[in-house]
Amino acid sequence: MSEFIGTAIGIGILCLVVLGALSQFSVLFDRKYSRKRRSDD
Repeated sequence: MSEFIGTAIGIGILCLVVLGALSQFSVLFDRKYSRKRRSDD
């Protein structure tokens, strides 16, 4: 049972890290994409 709890906590932390990285990446991607669209116009 303790192993399951440890695994669940590890997966939860991993999900939080992945979500944080995705949010930061999406913000950077949005900035680059918006700059490209502005330069094209």
